[in-house]
Amino acid sequence: MPRLGKPLVRYYTDARFGGGGPSMLEFSDAAAERELALDPDSPGPVAELTIHRTAHGKLVKAQVTALELLRRRPDNANNHHVLSYVLRYGGSLDEAARQCDLAVLLATKVVWGSCSATFMELGNYVRAMDFVRKDPSIARAH
Repeated sequence: MPRLGKPLVRYYTDARFGGGGPSMLEFSDAAAERELALDPDSPGPVAELTIHRTAHGKLVKAQVTALELLRRRPDNANNHHVLSYVLRYGGSLDEAARQCDLAVLLATKVVWGSCSATFMELGNYVRAMDFVRKDPSIARAH
């Protein structure tokens, strides 16, 4: 089973955006669960599983987990991003945008292009482009 980090994130990316589909998403879920079993206190797999739950439409469980992550580590920029992701899927765009802004304040490097979608959905295209410019993975794709 893969280690958490780039390989695990790659499985998720392959599932959602690379044509891997549901079977690759299941593999990504299993990898995150395994990583969590190996290190139950690691926030990385918990955050990844929260994103997965959101993709599976399990928004209530995802939001509860995201809020718990944030309660445990309010200073962690990724935890704010995870909550923003769940909130955006749930339709709470203003709060999702606020969480994106908090993530940026806490981060040394912005890698959350999904925040651009939040601001696009709010009609704030200038702010959306800020995230596109800051996320190197998006900048390379265009």
